[in-house]
Amino acid sequence: MELQQLQYFRAVADHLHFSRAAEALSTAQPHVSREIKRLEQELGAELFTRTTRRVALTQAGAALYDRTGVIFDELTRAAQVVRSVHEGSSGHVSVGFAGSTTYSWLPFLVKAYRQEFPGVELQIHTEMFTGEQVEALLDNQLDLGLLRPPFEADGVDSLEISSEPLILALPGDHALAGSEEPIHLERLRSERFVTYGGQGSVTQVAVLGACVRAGFVPTTVQTVFETHSVISLVSAGLGVALVPHSARHFTMQGVVFRPVADSTLELPLALAWRRATTNAAAMNFVQLARSLRDSPLAPRPA
Repeated sequence: MELQQLQYFRAVADHLHFSRAAEALSTAQPHVSREIKRLEQELGAELFTRTTRRVALTQAGAALYDRTGVIFDELTRAAQVVRSVHEGSSGHVSVGFAGSTTYSWLPFLVKAYRQEFPGVELQIHTEMFTGEQVEALLDNQLDLGLLRPPFEADGVDSLEISSEPLILALPGDHALAGSEEPIHLERLRSERFVTYGGQGSVTQVAVLGACVRAGFVPTTVQTVFETHSVISLVSAGLGVALVPHSARHFTMQGVVFRPVADSTLELPLALAWRRATTNAAAMNFVQLARSLRDSPLAPRPA
């Protein structure tokens, strides 16, 4: 059976008239008659009874009509799904993110996207360093990465959406915890630091560079991979830490956040994607982020 034969069959069954069916199909009546005859020969069953006065479905024809209704409904739905995925209003998008965005840009963008594109399935991965996200983008394991530049990767494009300063996380009983003024990094020369470990942590590179410019290399007592773990160990009194400003949302008893006086300690935040992506839903996410990055409702350092 050919799809066109089934279309002709449906038209004749709907009109119960070969000439009117041909007119609806914008084709010649003899062509319709031939295709119906071919279909009947292939199936080995008469589909219509024909007289000079009327055309009617046989029992076999009625059974085929019911089944072809299901077939054409499925074809219509399939076409709708294809168009929806092509336009990016449905489909699947996997997103990686820097841990410090957990209470800032990540929920802000995800909420806005879900409201705009409720038919798209979002898969949010656990927090990842910039290097890990870039590798996952290139390996087709992520569609988008909410990460911290800089990075070098041919085939990955990005849109900077924000920047934020580094701030100091201190145990609540630390001598500097009660300071009302921004703290100069040089005052931390003798401190023990909890830092970010693993490859690809742009934040840790920025922290190390800031301390070196202040005249010292930080003494690291513990390296961890997630921002909430950094804050937890500071709360335990293990040391101090320099973290992105958005980490202040990780509220934990026994931790105090203080601004840093060094004005150059800015961490950019960007949305990255594979340049060759064909995922329209992912690119809709990018366009939405572009439109929202200057919104008064967007997360900003207080």
